[in-house]
Amino acid sequence: MTKAEVLKRIKAAESEAEKTIEKANNKAQNIVSQARAASSETVAQANSNSQKKARKLIDKARSKATKEAEKVGKEGDALISGIHQTGNDNRKAAIDVVLSAIIND
Repeated sequence: MTKAEVLKRIKAAESEAEKTIEKANNKAQNIVSQARAASSETVAQANSNSQKKARKLIDKARSKATKEAEKVGKEGDALISGIHQTGNDNRKAAIDVVLSAIIND
């Protein structure tokens, strides 16, 4: 083999090595891009799931608070009704006391 042939083969090998390195770099960039995309998708999914869970917790708390407010409202209505009934029941006696105080003076 002549010196020229050896140099030609060396240059060809260097060219092939450069192509192999370029392919490897492209493949590595592709892998990194895919990993970033998968990572972004995972983060987005996690955010979505946490928002759904937070919404469920808020809805559950709102429902519980509404039920408690309705219960307190019913108890208040019952107390008011009792006060009205007591007032109605005592009205005649109160009128009699006032009239008798006026008549006896």
